[in-house]
Amino acid sequence: MGAVQMGHVRMLAGQRRTVQRGVITAGVAALAAGCALLVTGAGGTHPAPGHGAVVAELAIPFRATGTAGKTDVILVRVGVGQRFSIWVDAVDYYAYWREVGTTPSPRVVRAVGEFPDGACPAQVAGCAIPYLYTFVASSRGTTTMTWQYRQGYSRSRPSATLVAVDITVR
Repeated sequence: MGAVQMGHVRMLAGQRRTVQRGVITAGVAALAAGCALLVTGAGGTHPAPGHGAVVAELAIPFRATGTAGKTDVILVRVGVGQRFSIWVDAVDYYAYWREVGTTPSPRVVRAVGEFPDGACPAQVAGCAIPYLYTFVASSRGTTTMTWQYRQGYSRSRPSATLVAVDITVR
């Protein structure tokens, strides 16, 4: 094998191919790690910086605190200019959350967006992750967003609970 001059390093031709493969593999691994960070919002299962405090959690399974047939109420108090999030658990095959009714008043709170709180492991079928619904308190006032928790496969008689998130900006 003949020697090949690369910069200030003298290598045999076979060694050069091995080094090139190593550099390409390392580059692909770094790119994959960078993409994972972008997708998960800085990684991990906790809210990335910028989502603000989690002020309400809608978990699955949901345990109603009020009387059957009545709307449960979660009271939220935030200050003008505060960024905050509502954490909504993901679909659990037979149970799920969905927003119903009117959206919160844009006069009182401004929606920033919906962001995944985590990431599914590679090649896992049926994985679902919670979402953060992030807002910024715009001005003093009160607004409400209503969520429905549905449980059960039966379309004719599924179990449903309404939860109102009352947001007061002071």
